[in-house]
Amino acid sequence: MLKTKVTILSDNDETARIDAAEKLGVQPDEVAVESADGETYTVSMLNAPGLLDIVVSDRHMNATIRSITPPLGKGKPLEVKDIEEALADLNIVFGINRELIENIVSEVAATGIAQKNVRIAAGEPAKDGVDARIEFKFCLNGENPETVDASRQSGKQDPTTMIKEMVAEGNVLAIKIPPEKPVNGSTVTGETLLGAKPKDNALPAGANVTLLEDNVTYVVAEGVVAGYADYVDGKLCVEAPLQISGDKLSVRLSVHPPSQSGKMLTMEIVEETLTDSGITHGIDQAAIEQALKEAIAGGIPILNTVIAKGTAPELGESARIEFTFQTEKMIGTVDRESGGIDYKERQTLQNVKTGEVLAVKAPPSKGEEGINVYGGIIPADPNTDEILIPGENVEVSEDGLVLTSAIDGVVVLTHDNKIGVFEQFQVPGHVDYSTGNLSMDGTLEIKGWIRSGFHVQAKGEILVGGGIEGANVEADADISIKGGIIGSGEGKIHAGGDLTVRFIENAQVHANGNIHIRNDIVRSNVSAGGSIICTGGKGRIRGGAVSAGKVIVMNEIGSPAGIITHVSVGAASEFRERLVNISKELVGYRKNKAKMDMILAKSDKFGKGKKMPGEFLHKLETLRKNRLKIVVEENRIVKERDALSKKLSTINGELLTVKVKGVVYSGTTVFVSGYVFKVKDDIKGNVTFIFDKEELAVKMVT
Repeated sequence: MLKTKVTILSDNDETARIDAAEKLGVQPDEVAVESADGETYTVSMLNAPGLLDIVVSDRHMNATIRSITPPLGKGKPLEVKDIEEALADLNIVFGINRELIENIVSEVAATGIAQKNVRIAAGEPAKDGVDARIEFKFCLNGENPETVDASRQSGKQDPTTMIKEMVAEGNVLAIKIPPEKPVNGSTVTGETLLGAKPKDNALPAGANVTLLEDNVTYVVAEGVVAGYADYVDGKLCVEAPLQISGDKLSVRLSVHPPSQSGKMLTMEIVEETLTDSGITHGIDQAAIEQALKEAIAGGIPILNTVIAKGTAPELGESARIEFTFQTEKMIGTVDRESGGIDYKERQTLQNVKTGEVLAVKAPPSKGEEGINVYGGIIPADPNTDEILIPGENVEVSEDGLVLTSAIDGVVVLTHDNKIGVFEQFQVPGHVDYSTGNLSMDGTLEIKGWIRSGFHVQAKGEILVGGGIEGANVEADADISIKGGIIGSGEGKIHAGGDLTVRFIENAQVHANGNIHIRNDIVRSNVSAGGSIICTGGKGRIRGGAVSAGKVIVMNEIGSPAGIITHVSVGAASEFRERLVNISKELVGYRKNKAKMDMILAKSDKFGKGKKMPGEFLHKLETLRKNRLKIVVEENRIVKERDALSKKLSTINGELLTVKVKGVVYSGTTVFVSGYVFKVKDDIKGNVTFIFDKEELAVKMVT
């Protein structure tokens, strides 16, 4: 706003005039000076236009003339257009009271009196929409259904004590009042103000409720003779007084006492409803009358009274099969000593003998028909029959009720009750806690691994598709392993026949027959009654002790690091001890014979042509007889020695040998029939170790 008056501090009025005129932006002769106290002067313009001050407040909802003044002296008075221009500068475009503006301008001009705080423009507030609402035409417990249902949902209202109104076809249940749209407003600067959108109140039509074409009126559906109006979790419904069970064997009646409308079920309405529903069988008239009386007398709902009953069919006995063997895997067996459960003993395989009864079937018996509340016959369900199917190596009795085993083997039950007995059993996965320990009278085939700590036994062969780790495995026949044996210091492997395996590591292994190894025997104790032969691959023995009754054939024995490795062939102990003793005896005999020969030679040389005393001649004769006995015993011992030497160097005519095709490393000790050959330096190339019966020592042949 333009200033028309200032206060000046000065020592004279002329100086005050000049300073004030400069501040007011006019000439000194256009102001009037008044002294206030000798140093303070009030200086006013002699001529000034009317002044206007407009403010916008309340978030642009009002525009107010804070002050409008008349002109001074010959100054220009304010006009309507001056106020309109000021409003335009402030972007005020809405709610302007032009009549009021004209009146104020006229009044200031006529009276010369300033006006203050006059609102000349006002915005229009927005009006929110009105939410839709439901007008219910019935009550629950005499109250608004929405209120009662909220109480029921929160658990405060017991549903069994809630009194509901009886309604019938065409009765109006509720009317939906649609929502009202909002009305937008505006600020004085023209910004639109939006009213809040109203909320709809959805009311789904539930059981026995129809929404009319006007989309606002809900009525009881056509064909409903009587029912109870209810509002459950936001849905309008009419509850039928009769509840028919899913199996059609019972009808229950719910009766509410008279509501505010005075309506209530009667015997006639119940009978009509039963007739319309087609219910004819097992109706209990007394139960209906009692329910109606109790509802009136007690003033509370009588719910779910059985007023009609059907007759359920009676089933006969279903067929059943009694198995004489364990059909399910056990989680384990109880240890008799400790009382704990051994989870490895699950009795997975059950061995049976020829002629042993495996299963007995009891056939099904016939049942009796029933009747439902509609009077319909309910046939007795067919008694469940069980199919008893004989599988491989199983015989069935003439009446088809008894199965017996045709062979010795393992009994197996499939999911469809098919029973078979097999000389060979296949485990599709690993031997672990899922199978437990296994014992088989025939051949056992395992597709996976035999895990550590488990025991597998078979009187026939054992075939392993994976490998064996730290387990006890025993077969009366051959054992064939596609993978290897990893003992980790635990478990033992015993084959009654041959053993075929890829590798052996840290394990104890024995085969009564031959062992066929493809790769390595590492730090293991391995023995075979027959031979141990490399079948291709690396064919190495590194560390441990490996022995065979006949022959060992490998590519390498020992290791570049000089690991201690023992290999042996032949049975040696008792034969070798006897051969040593015989050799000592033979040396003794030959020494005695040599002494005798010297004495006899001297007597022949010095006694020739001389007559010797009879006593001396008797001694010579005795000496000759003893020498003859020594010769005879020497010949016998030589023959025994030769026979023992042959036994120590061969078995069943086959020469006992340790054959190495590649290299024998230092640190290796070779035993042939108990005689020792220590390898002090690496031996490369083909080499064979045999027993030299002449030298009674192990000999290396390249």
